[in-house]
Order: sequence, then structure tokens, then C-alpha cells
Amino acid sequence: MSDNQPKNNNAEDTYDILHKKFSLFGDDAPAAQPEEEDVKNSGEIYFSANADSFTFRTPSKYDATSDDLKSIDFSRFEPTPRSAEKPLSAKHQDSASKYYAQHGAFHTEEEPLPKPKAAASAKGKKKSGGKTGKKAAQTAGRSEKGAADKQGGSRHTAWKVALLVLLVVVTVSLIIRIPIMGCINDILAINRSDTQIRVVIAENMNTDDVIEELKSKNLIYSATFCKLVYKFLGHDPEEIYPAGSYTVSANMGLEGMMREIITAGATESTVSITFPEGYTIDQIVEKLASNGVASSSALYGVVDSVEFIESYDFLTYIQDRDQRYHYLEGYLYPDTYEFYIGENPQSVFNRFLKNFSEKWAADFAERCDRSAYSMDEVLTVASILEKEAKDAEQMPLIASVIYNRLENSSFPFINCDSTAKYIDNQKDKLVASGRYASLLKVYDTYQINGLPIGPICNPGHDAIDAALSPDSTNYYYFIHDATGKIYVAGSLEEHQANLQAAGIN
Repeated sequence: MSDNQPKNNNAEDTYDILHKKFSLFGDDAPAAQPEEEDVKNSGEIYFSANADSFTFRTPSKYDATSDDLKSIDFSRFEPTPRSAEKPLSAKHQDSASKYYAQHGAFHTEEEPLPKPKAAASAKGKKKSGGKTGKKAAQTAGRSEKGAADKQGGSRHTAWKVALLVLLVVVTVSLIIRIPIMGCINDILAINRSDTQIRVVIAENMNTDDVIEELKSKNLIYSATFCKLVYKFLGHDPEEIYPAGSYTVSANMGLEGMMREIITAGATESTVSITFPEGYTIDQIVEKLASNGVASSSALYGVVDSVEFIESYDFLTYIQDRDQRYHYLEGYLYPDTYEFYIGENPQSVFNRFLKNFSEKWAADFAERCDRSAYSMDEVLTVASILEKEAKDAEQMPLIASVIYNRLENSSFPFINCDSTAKYIDNQKDKLVASGRYASLLKVYDTYQINGLPIGPICNPGHDAIDAALSPDSTNYYYFIHDATGKIYVAGSLEEHQANLQAAGIN
């Protein structure tokens, strides 16, 4: 007896019972096979055609009876190796492969495979409905399959899009999360400071100008973002805001601050101040403070700031800024200005610098470009003229003397008293700060060759004009008498004679 046969005397009976089971795999047997979970919970043996094991399948009306199954001692059975069985014919192997690929079911050797229900159903429809039934079935099948594929494809595409958007958002957030949150917080104003900041709105400032002003006071993070949002909300970028001084805080948010400015009106009065030609920065600060525009300490704290360089290109050409007393000296154009009481110091000096930029471009820039001297040198000469000349009429004549000396190596010093006085007028303060000696060495034209390091005051139109258009003379000396009369000379002998005539010993 072969090793794969049952080892008992009742084997014939057992196989008869099992044959009832396996004989059902014919054309009339049910096609659908049970699910795996159902198989596991069944009490029926179901052999595999290509595995050394057996499984269980749910009984049906075609199966052996329960009593028959109970009579079988399954413990006496051993797995039957595939190699020990008779191999399937080529026809059955092909049928088995196709059936197994479609249904995952098993079969017994040399027995016809059961036909799938779907196939049987289609066959039935063919018989009853002919071509029309077959075409309808095929159409319905394609429609159902197409709808399922379309729905599945849509879900797949949606997930891909959602994943892509998520990746983009996460990536962008990781890269620029601080700028994004800063921009958004300009609108939401979450955890923003409640510190009150004074904002000065000048004449004819529109929405975009006001937003830029808020940015300059660090009340918002991004002016560009705020402009876009405010326009999106329906506000006109060209709307003109009322000039005045306003108090706002960052925790009000963009809309709150803009609304406060446009509805509150000017909160402080204004003051008009005239600054004469030749005023120094020290004199300008004193006059501003005395009129309540800003405190002198606040003004001095801003006047030497390099922030102005970012707004005015002409300041970038100033050399040795750190060695000067005030590097903006010479660039605060003398004029009459209107300020707000309590105005921001930076705004105050911006008024001077903006005015200078406009006047220089309109009247002097082209002429300076044609000269042999830089803007800073022209302004330095003009500042000396403001201090040395009695009036505008004398300025071109004195300018000729200064340029003659600068261009003649026999006169290394221009010897103008006003350059040393510029530092001496602040001697006490400069001595206390330890800067007096070092500044005198770079400004006093009795000690240094040529021009001082920079302007010694803020010259007006006439002085700048004279510095750009000096008289043509051969004079190297000039003096004034007590009445302001000027004496000029081309030689030392003539100069000494002029000193006696002017009553100067």
C-alpha cells in the first residue's frame, strides 16, 4: 500500500464518502467558492491541487451529509504530496491554471473544473436574449467597470493633489515661516505691542505712503504685503490721508491703524520755523527743541544715524563720516519748514534732506558735474562762504580766493578762521567727550592742507551758487574791516597794506 493511502481497514468507506464530495466538481456544480474565513470555520475537507495540505469548505446541498462526515477519522489522513499523485493532463492543467487565476479555487485531478457563475449567467443570457442580451450585458459591464475606474481614478487624483498641496505648504512654511507669519500678523496683530507710537502724516500722502510710514516706525512687518491686502479689501491706494500727527500701536493691526489715521484728524498743532543760511546742526537742533518739535536728546540721537544713507544716494559719497562732527552738516537745506509738535526726529531730518535733494537736482547737480570738485567739496566751500562773506555779493569774490589757493601749491593752507571756530564753539562739550583735539585737526585750515574734512554749516542757495560760479581773479588774500568792507590782494605786500588800511594790527 502506498504511504499516501489511509492506514485503516475502513478506507474504502471513507473514500466513498469523500467521492461524493469531489464528484461535485462537474458542470452542474456551484461555481462560486467560499471565502477564506468561511472555509476555516467549516467542517469539510477541500484538497489543494498544488499544496501538501487540505482546507475546509462550507457544506452545501451538494455535499456529503453531516453524518457521513462524522464517521470519518480525519486524524488518520496524511497530506498527499503532489509529486506522488498522477500528473494532470495538459488540458486539465491549462483549465486549472485559468480557473485558479480567476477564482483561487482548487480541483481534483482528471475532473472537469466547475464553470464560474458569471460565465454561466452570460451563457444563459445568450440563450434567452441572443445578440441583444449579450450586447446589453457587455455594455452594462463596461459601464459599471468604467464608472468604477473613473471613481477610483478621481479619488486617486484627488489624493495626489492633496498630498502635493500639503508638501508645498509644509516646504514653504519651513523655508519662509517667519516672513509668512510676520505678514499675516500685520493683519491679525496677535501678541503685537501696545506701545503708543507717534506717526506723522505729511501733506498729500496717500494710502501706500501711509503704509510705508507705518513700516518706517516698525509698526508692520511688510509694507508690500499690507498694500496688497488693503487694496484687496477694497481701499483706494491713491486715497489722500489728512496731514497730522497720530498716535497708534501695533496691536491695532493694519486696518485699525489706518482707520485711526483717517478718522481722528490731526492730534497736535503745527509750528512753522525758518532756519537761516549758515545755521549749523547744533543751532538747528536748539531751535527745533525750543519750539517743541522734539527734544534735543531725541534729535541728536537720530542726526548721525546711517539710516538716512539708505534713502538718499548723495549721502553715500560722503567720505570719512565717522571722523566728522556731524556728517549731515551741509546737507540740511536752510528754509522755512512746518513741523508737528512732537514730531518724530527722523521725520524732521527727512524734511531737510528731501528739500536739499530737490533743490540740488533742480539748480546745482548739472553744474557740479561739469566742475573739478565733488558735491561734498562744493558744499564745504559754500559753507565757508556763508561764514566769511558779509553778504551774497562778496561770495563769488571770496570763492575765487579759496579756489586760487587750493590750486596753487605755494599756498597749502586756506587760513579761514571760520573753520577753527566751528569746533571751538562746541569746545566744552567736545572736550568732555574727548573729541575736541581730533576734530580740530581735521577742520582747522591753519593746521591742515586744503579744505576741512567737511562743511562747517548748512549753506543756502547763494553760497552754493557762488561756490559753483566763482569770480575769475588772481587774488590770494582777503580781509574785512569792522564795517564788513572787504579787501583783497594778490601778494603778501598788498595784503599787509590792506591790513593797515582796515585798521587791523
